[in-house]
Amino acid sequence: MEKRVFIISTVLLIITFLMFNQRYLIGSICNKIVKPDERTVPELTIEEKVTDLQYWYDTMIKGNPNILLYKKLYGFSIADKRDDYFALAESTQNNFEFFCVMDAISQEIPSYHTDLVYPNLSEYNSLQCFGANIIRSNREIIGSAAYWENLLQKESNSYETENFVAFDYVDGNYVYVDKGKVYKIQKIDGVDVDDFIIKNPMIYNLYYDHEHKKPCRTKIVFHKEKGKKREVAIMDDANNESKRFLRWDVYEEEAYRIKNDAFDVGEKEYESSEIKDIKYIKINTINSETGAMLKKDFEEDSFDKCIIDLRDNWGGNPEAFCNYIYTSVGVERIEKEKVWYMPLYRNTKKEYSNIFNKVVYKLSYADKEKKVAVSRTKQIFNGDEKNRQYKIIILTSHNTGSAADEMVNILKHSSNVTVVGENTGGEGLMGTFASDYLNNSRLVFVYMPSKEKKAEVTMNSVYGTAPDIYSQPDIKEYMCKQKKDEKNRDTVLSKAINLY
Repeated sequence: MEKRVFIISTVLLIITFLMFNQRYLIGSICNKIVKPDERTVPELTIEEKVTDLQYWYDTMIKGNPNILLYKKLYGFSIADKRDDYFALAESTQNNFEFFCVMDAISQEIPSYHTDLVYPNLSEYNSLQCFGANIIRSNREIIGSAAYWENLLQKESNSYETENFVAFDYVDGNYVYVDKGKVYKIQKIDGVDVDDFIIKNPMIYNLYYDHEHKKPCRTKIVFHKEKGKKREVAIMDDANNESKRFLRWDVYEEEAYRIKNDAFDVGEKEYESSEIKDIKYIKINTINSETGAMLKKDFEEDSFDKCIIDLRDNWGGNPEAFCNYIYTSVGVERIEKEKVWYMPLYRNTKKEYSNIFNKVVYKLSYADKEKKVAVSRTKQIFNGDEKNRQYKIIILTSHNTGSAADEMVNILKHSSNVTVVGENTGGEGLMGTFASDYLNNSRLVFVYMPSKEKKAEVTMNSVYGTAPDIYSQPDIKEYMCKQKKDEKNRDTVLSKAINLY
């Protein structure tokens, strides 16, 4: 009898421990079964906005160990502009403006995984990172998503589409095409455009153009009627200079981004075709399905030249690359130890207490004060000598990141692979990213809480992985796309084809 009581008590204790340890996972499952009622977010006070921004700022400074590394390349870190950010947040007049400002400030960190998450349940449910179940188990956050999404759509729709003027970053310049003419921004309010995009928080991504050796934004968007009036000095393709008065602030940029479906990729995960005698494979997500399709292509088709396009690959599952892709492509057998460190701060501290995370990521304390965790895992990539028959070219861009960056970093060590394109977005050599939320606004953000062992040497979060041959889209390609030319010029792909 006593033995039975002991066994039952032990089992109940284990079940209780597991339920407590996995309470966020259980909560997220419950929220999917019984959805929370939709909730509004009252107009935030200045104090509430400041509190939310302070929480985000502290998380970036104390929870992102790469934060000061960016200054070497970009000339500033968020610590240098703290007062500007708070002044900007305090100046916002409503919740829409606060969202725009938080989004713009998030883009000040040129980290592949740092962002303000678009408030949509599908976005929240797709998060695969530390803290994801904490987000999904919070009924206040889930219930407020519809409020925020509806607000953003409503405010964005108040901007007339025909009054937007969008300058895209192409080959070192911000260009706009009107009636067949190309216009390039020279200055905004008397400030050189390359300085303006650093001085001002903006909605579009900040990254580094290694060919022209300068920081840049993917786009600058003006409006003809709404926003702060700006004097824009432009030059046409005949080198004639002129000035136009357009309007710009982060609110117009955010409206343009939302109206243009910036949060919907809408591309196939895997595409395979033939270009002359070259096999062309485009992979936009790394998972077991796309890995199996690539493996099947290599097993069933007869070819020796292959271009694998990762320019729009945002990452995925590293195990799929290891088990499917490298075995089909790589030659050498590669063994390496993957080591990364993570400050235990807020949500990452909670995730460290999860026993399953300790097992999966092989986490342990890295210091006596128990403020930093370390992960050490052994990686084995089994190549095959028969793969030497393939001459592989990998295409990359600044959009290639996370697990895709790791894929490029490993494949570069295979003797039959050449990488063509731009530096990747990086962050494939450390651990997973993390999510957290702002208590007053109930907005969700993501960031990179870890850095690789030799971060100060590899600078993977800053530089990404460099190509063997640098190439980026040029103005002729951009013009073809603007005209929707059926020939669809592709500068990087053409350079790769010419290497064969």
